[in-house]
Amino acid sequence: LWTLHASITLLITFFAQLFASRIVHKLKNEAKQKSLLYPEALLHAISTPLTFIIWLLGLSIAATMSFPNQQEFWLFTYLWQIKKTGVILALTWATVRFIRQVEALTIHHAAKKSGKKKRGKELDETMIHALALLLTITTIVIGGLAIMQLFGLPISGLLAFGGLGGAAVAFASKDLLANFFGGLVVYLDNPFKVGHWIRSPDKNIEGFVEHIGWRVTRIRTFDKRPLYVPNSFFLNISVENATRM
Repeated sequence: LWTLHASITLLITFFAQLFASRIVHKLKNEAKQKSLLYPEALLHAISTPLTFIIWLLGLSIAATMSFPNQQEFWLFTYLWQIKKTGVILALTWATVRFIRQVEALTIHHAAKKSGKKKRGKELDETMIHALALLLTITTIVIGGLAIMQLFGLPISGLLAFGGLGGAAVAFASKDLLANFFGGLVVYLDNPFKVGHWIRSPDKNIEGFVEHIGWRVTRIRTFDKRPLYVPNSFFLNISVENATRM
């Protein structure tokens, strides 16, 4: 009898997932046709995590029906925590996907309307990438802390341990951190943007900025060669921005 119940549960789970996927796909197409930026990004972000949650709940119910003597299996002792962990992972996954979709769609829609924008009001893609990365890291950290709290792990002790080990890691990777903070200064001070023509009288650097990363900035020289400049350089050199003449 329990085998029949588990099979019916899995069948219901399959049809529920199929129905939910079709509804999300239909709503996503409607949002795309009407150019609804945030609803389209949200629907695209939740599509795969929603499937994960449906199957997680369905499989957990089927597993509960398949093993009447749950005390004999250690897995069922943590079944509630596992389900909660799965939900937290799915929510974190959906949030990260939403952030990435909003980033991509914002840049895409702005590029379509770039001809209608006035000079000086163009979209700052560099700042959008920076904000998306910052929100992504924050979401992942919050999700990880929530899972640790769920299993009763001492977060305060881990943070204290991280503070002790962080000094050793910082010393060992001082160049990497210097590049990171150099990129952060470029994002905050905004001496140049992607697409600007810059040059440095202190170094042999001149060309158009193609990408500003957290470690290096890619500059395309006039002879079409890519030049990768560590961001820490911009903390100590002068930069001329010819685009802002």
